[in-house]
Amino acid sequence: MVINDLVYFYSYNHSPLLSFLEFPNQTHNLHTCKTVVISPYSLNLDTQRSILNGFISDGYRIIVDASTEILGKETVKLIMEIEDPSNVIVYTNTYEPHFESDVESIRMNGGSITVIPFFIKDIDQYKPKYTNNTIKHKDFLLLSGKSKPTRTSMVGLLSYYNLIEKGHVSFFGNGLSDNKSNFFYDQISDYFDKTDVPQDQQEKVREGLSKLPQKMTLDVNNLTHAISHTRTYNGDYYNSVDFVVVVESDVREEIIFITEKTMKCIQQNKKFILFSTSGSLSFIKDQVKLHLNKDISHLTDWCDTSYDNITDTWERLNKVVSIIKDNTRKDYEYSL
Repeated sequence: MVINDLVYFYSYNHSPLLSFLEFPNQTHNLHTCKTVVISPYSLNLDTQRSILNGFISDGYRIIVDASTEILGKETVKLIMEIEDPSNVIVYTNTYEPHFESDVESIRMNGGSITVIPFFIKDIDQYKPKYTNNTIKHKDFLLLSGKSKPTRTSMVGLLSYYNLIEKGHVSFFGNGLSDNKSNFFYDQISDYFDKTDVPQDQQEKVREGLSKLPQKMTLDVNNLTHAISHTRTYNGDYYNSVDFVVVVESDVREEIIFITEKTMKCIQQNKKFILFSTSGSLSFIKDQVKLHLNKDISHLTDWCDTSYDNITDTWERLNKVVSIIKDNTRKDYEYSL
């Protein structure tokens, strides 16, 4: 989405990797424009409220660029406390249902919250790259990305059932020794300490992880903030598997958030199994049809899709792992 206003970026450097908004007209002089762009990451209620109110009082329009994010509570709270939000516009992918009344209140008071599934609508901003490297063909691809309890559990169970060797799998655990930022917030221990996972599954994950190295890499040896958010990606591994296992960024029952992790499969016309919030599979099929005019049933319905209806996260995980097992080559016997 192109924003043609002359804009000033307040308290952060705009990056095309972290936004679906384009700002062709920028200035480093606040006094030469009437639009100020801020990032939700820079919203500190104690220090920013008065500053933003000052911008609004001076007639500036405020754009909150949350186009790669879920609308967060800090942003909602800040806008709710602004005296006149009529000059505030927020761009975001979605928001949590319990913010519905706040969002409506902001809109009733003149503020604008524009919700667009940017990762779906603008998937063409992601560009695959291919090489002449020879990659052994395997059953599936799993790019775990940043450490999350759900990703830890997926990798642990696949290892427990000896399925890891059936796929090309990356897993960066708790991050890297040279990770100097807070890029990796979640730890492997969060799966064991901060989830309601059943004890029997927890034991299997623990045993599965014990058989793996702390870090498993494919084309990327060090997962950094820049690499994680780059708009180019290696297409070779998609060509070297039969299907992709996607573990989405946010797996909570109250919200569906589809990112490039799922959409790259659609861009590659590659079958996939989606471990996300229940109902996400139906959601993505509808949204892709609406925004891209594509029927992706052949990419989603090639296997048992009953997992999409299971509301318990850990039960759904067990079902997904079972489906992965059913769709790998049977070189040896094991049971779930």
